Amino acid sequence: MSTESTRILEQGVMHHQSGRLDEALQCYLRIAASDPNWPHARHYLGLIAFHQGRYGDAVALIGEAIAQAPEIPEFHVNLGNALKRSGELPAAVAAYDRALGLRPGFAAAHGNRGLALQDLGLHDDAIGALGQALALNARLTYCHFPLARSWCAKGDFRRAQPHFDLGLAGETDPEPWVAAGKSALETRHARQALDYCAGALRFDNDPYDALNGMGTALAMLGRVSEAIAAYERARNVEPTRPEAIENLATALKNVARIDDALENYLGALALAPSDLKLRSNYLLAMMYSDTLGAAEIAAEHRRWDTICASQRGDAAPFVAAARNGARLRVGYVSGDWHQHPVAIFMEGVLRHHDRRGFEIVVYHTARHNDDMTRKLRGMAERWRDVADLDDRELTTLIRADAIDVLVDLVGHTGDNRLAVFSARAAPVQISYLGYPHATGVAAIDYRISDHFADPPELPRDEALLRLPRCYYGYTPPQGTPAIATRPPLSRRNLRFGVAANLAKVSPSALDAWSQLLAAFPEATLRWLASPFADATVRQRMQDELALRGVASRRLQLEPWAAPSARWKAIAQVDIALDTQPFNLATNLCESLWMGVPTLSLAGISHASRHGGSVLVAAGLRDCVGSSVADWIARVEGWLADPAAFVALRRQMRKRLAGSELCDCAGLARALEAAYLDAAAAAGIIGVGRN
Repeated sequence: MSTESTRILEQGVMHHQSGRLDEALQCYLRIAASDPNWPHARHYLGLIAFHQGRYGDAVALIGEAIAQAPEIPEFHVNLGNALKRSGELPAAVAAYDRALGLRPGFAAAHGNRGLALQDLGLHDDAIGALGQALALNARLTYCHFPLARSWCAKGDFRRAQPHFDLGLAGETDPEPWVAAGKSALETRHARQALDYCAGALRFDNDPYDALNGMGTALAMLGRVSEAIAAYERARNVEPTRPEAIENLATALKNVARIDDALENYLGALALAPSDLKLRSNYLLAMMYSDTLGAAEIAAEHRRWDTICASQRGDAAPFVAAARNGARLRVGYVSGDWHQHPVAIFMEGVLRHHDRRGFEIVVYHTARHNDDMTRKLRGMAERWRDVADLDDRELTTLIRADAIDVLVDLVGHTGDNRLAVFSARAAPVQISYLGYPHATGVAAIDYRISDHFADPPELPRDEALLRLPRCYYGYTPPQGTPAIATRPPLSRRNLRFGVAANLAKVSPSALDAWSQLLAAFPEATLRWLASPFADATVRQRMQDELALRGVASRRLQLEPWAAPSARWKAIAQVDIALDTQPFNLATNLCESLWMGVPTLSLAGISHASRHGGSVLVAAGLRDCVGSSVADWIARVEGWLADPAAFVALRRQMRKRLAGSELCDCAGLARALEAAYLDAAAAAGIIGVGRN
């Protein structure tokens, strides 16, 4: 290089480092023209193109530099950077590998390779590369944050947190703080998420994302009133963004403010009318209302499917695959294969399915795994973890698996995959167990129920497969405490109990409980619910009951306890009460298992009758009433014969274990017969049940 070219290069580098890219470009062009064989000129021109966002040009120019001087590792690293920005991730990794072949200890090459591997979803490899970069050069602090994100992607926040903390040291940009908070929330580390989001607020002039994250963290910590306040602040900061409004609606639903929740869901839908997850959350909230009409609820469910169909575009139509073999292939779709009501009620079904006639495939749509997941995994012939598949990919997979009968266990709860059912992934599609209403999806052919939950005389806006028995099957847990001995039943020591999600406690439920307590003025009510960890929520519910004539001295409102303490708390009541208009199921079974009879009111909707179905299956038909007067009469009967009540409690567990409710083998046979009938009706097998 001539002295003049060296001078021009120095000017170009100075302009480049000062951000004067056009001036730098002119300098580099002059050098390239005067000395076309000097590879650094092409390299610098490539860097200018990179910084101007012209990534394709950057790839070409740096590639020319490498052709002239393939031995320079920095050229390969910068080529990898340009390829990465162009979206060519495998090629970027290959470029970084070539740089490392030339200089194995090149820390920046390891770090940038780790970033590309992370973008490819190869988190184990990314962790190795980013960790190696930091081991070689601890000053590469930009590696800490992505390293933390990859640890979080593997569900290991313990290893992620030190790298988040190091990456955030001295950081004044709120965005990384919010991102760290989101990662902590995804791994359910609420306290750390709250700290990170609070950190963002120190530097954020527009705190929407930080406030929204704080709200979610506070809700997870049981500080519901503070969560609601944070969501309201976020809504006020950016009233045209739906996320915080949706989260606010969910928080309000969870403290039994259903009308306020519905209003906010509608507000969010006005901003995002095509958001199917948001619309599903709205539909679920409708289930808890005791004022909405059946026609309105059904219409809103059908609207979900109409919007879903409009978003499918040119999806391939369903073509039934040729059946292979004599066994019927049944697929179950859910993200609730963990310690969750769906898993509890499906355990016995999976255990007792007849493998001679049925092949069982489970599609696990969530990343949450625990001891229950591991137990259930061994009960399916094929278990597919599909959380990373989008709806189109999952539809394709299920069709390729040639499922005969596909069963949705989620409905509009959680992160449902109803869009897969809407696109028709199997010749027969059924809704079962996880949702107390028709989903509105036209391609779901049936909902499974029974003759009590959905009696033929009550009209339903869907096709039903009514089992000849209760559609629930309960597997009692191991290691529960013995049934507690209570004082002899009398008016002076009568203790009612409720263990319920607050969303299920409507004004009509409070009315019914208050009328019952009025009939027995010395009785008390012990009520377990997670939101009662929040003093404001407790006070509000005390005020609601005070308006109905129930003094606070008669109430014992407690937060939901750890499992061992919860079982003991349940056992310390005489009689449990069901909710309306959305009955209990799992909690009802738990009360019965602890020897506590439960009173339920049978309504008109499925949601308001499935508690009665459980009680009938448990042999407790006389615990199901049509009015509070029936409850009062039932309690008076027990008070008149306290010895019989003691015997009922003492024998409850044995009664339950021998009842239809715990006959999971019988439930499996009933479901299999229903699946055969549905398959026969669809013409995919010749006959239905024998």
